[in-house]
Amino acid sequence: MTILGSEKGVGVTSTFDVAVIGLGAMGSATAYQLSKVPGLRVLGLDMYEPPHAQGSTHGDTRATRSAPFEGEELVPLVRRSIEIYSGELADLTGRHLFQRSGGLIVGRPGEPGYHNVENPFKSTVDAAERYGIDYALLTPDEVREQYPVIALQEGEMAYYEPSGGFLYAEECVRAHLERARVNGATIRTRETVLDVTDTGGGVRITTDKGSYDAGTAVAAVGPWVSQLAPELRSLFQLQRLALFWFELADKSRYDAYASMPRVGWAFGSGTYAFPGIDEPDGGIKVACEEFTEIDSPETIDRTITAEEIAAMYDRNVAGRLLGLGPRAVRAATCMYTMTPDSRFVIDRHPTQPNLIVASPCSGHGFKYSAAIGEAVAQLATTGTPDLDISAFGLSRFGSPVGGR
Repeated sequence: MTILGSEKGVGVTSTFDVAVIGLGAMGSATAYQLSKVPGLRVLGLDMYEPPHAQGSTHGDTRATRSAPFEGEELVPLVRRSIEIYSGELADLTGRHLFQRSGGLIVGRPGEPGYHNVENPFKSTVDAAERYGIDYALLTPDEVREQYPVIALQEGEMAYYEPSGGFLYAEECVRAHLERARVNGATIRTRETVLDVTDTGGGVRITTDKGSYDAGTAVAAVGPWVSQLAPELRSLFQLQRLALFWFELADKSRYDAYASMPRVGWAFGSGTYAFPGIDEPDGGIKVACEEFTEIDSPETIDRTITAEEIAAMYDRNVAGRLLGLGPRAVRAATCMYTMTPDSRFVIDRHPTQPNLIVASPCSGHGFKYSAAIGEAVAQLATTGTPDLDISAFGLSRFGSPVGGR
């Protein structure tokens, strides 16, 4: 752990031991975990007022699955995250952060998957078997009987996981930042980072409002990562996705939607839907993995067109989620920061060892955010996280420095 000297320096507003840049899911979790270390001076910076809807951490709810198909190395991370969200953090803040609604994954033999996983359904079952996760396989008739608003087609089957569910995304960010502040962290919002420079023994962070020295900086900036670390630009593809809340045309079905599990179709466009949480007029959240590549966060088109809504309903909602109408009561955009293998990057910058890059999470990172925050905080202070995060190192890409 690097402990720097003075609180004031020439041209420097303040000095900290660790600075976290970006306070979304990963950054807020990291700031909270760092704030628990006695005597550690922690700074958190964000260009907006988190939680906000400008990046990848919004939209009311985020799924969590005990047996993630994206890699069995993720199982310990999701278990630890749920421990934090449903235990420690919920107890400290009094906030309801995790809903154990159960989770349903629908598979269709022969259909390709996504997130660079050939057969997500089989990978889910394999992870559950390896880690002893309770699950059941259900036929279309069994799904229809138990969850009457979810319609499976002939030849499809479902994996049901009682320990699955969803996280309240914005509430999780609020809880982490609330506790970070209580523990003494300095949280500065609406302040844009312009530059991070290695000083040999640490970093100097220049913002639009001042500058800061820190022993270590954590860049948890999601789609802004290529701007902060342009040498790594070639590793990241930015994607624009849309979230929809479709109307309940048959409001008598609301109770069935409120009590259903979070459901995802693990093939094709990767459609997924969440239980109802906003009463009958609030709509049911549905989204999928269809995307448009964008050049930067600043160039994203935030407009959701009538054509997008109609296409989403016709291709991914009609015939699958019963009682929903074609009108979206609201919609929003979201950004993914995708790596070539659809896995995370959590590692020290290859030429700036005092800068840790965290959170390009390829569209499936929120469920692990509490545990990733803990691991990154340990990496920044002791150098050795309790959980194994070696699968997320930059070395797997060879020598990415140089941009594209």
